[in-house]
Amino acid sequence: MNVLGDVSGKRVRIVDDMGDSLNTLINASDAFFKCGALDVEAQVTHLYATGDALKRLNRSKISSLHTTDSMAQRATVLASPLVHITSIAPILTQSIADLTTQAEPNVRFHERHLGSTDLRDRLGRYVAAMTGQSAQHHNVP
Repeated sequence: MNVLGDVSGKRVRIVDDMGDSLNTLINASDAFFKCGALDVEAQVTHLYATGDALKRLNRSKISSLHTTDSMAQRATVLASPLVHITSIAPILTQSIADLTTQAEPNVRFHERHLGSTDLRDRLGRYVAAMTGQSAQHHNVP
């Protein structure tokens, strides 16, 4: 693995979409440390940590691994002092609220990326059914 740029004396954060075997993160951290990095943190959106990935992470020089609660984690992952989990529930709650109340500007984002007039209407009907309110007037926390 080659490192482009000067990381000597710097803190490095590796960002990846998912961590399965964690080979990429661990190999990249080794390369950064060989180039003089002071510290390496990692961040993945979805942490799978299959096989012996967690054991290898704990033996690596990576100081911390940040991830989301986008999927349930095993007790061994939750107990690891290196793994820090951030809840995505507030983001999902706000996105659903924006879709169902037609709040701006996120509705436009969702309409562009999710084709969302239909999605907003379906979510509105769902929230209305769950709360006993009309589909036009409902409150989402």
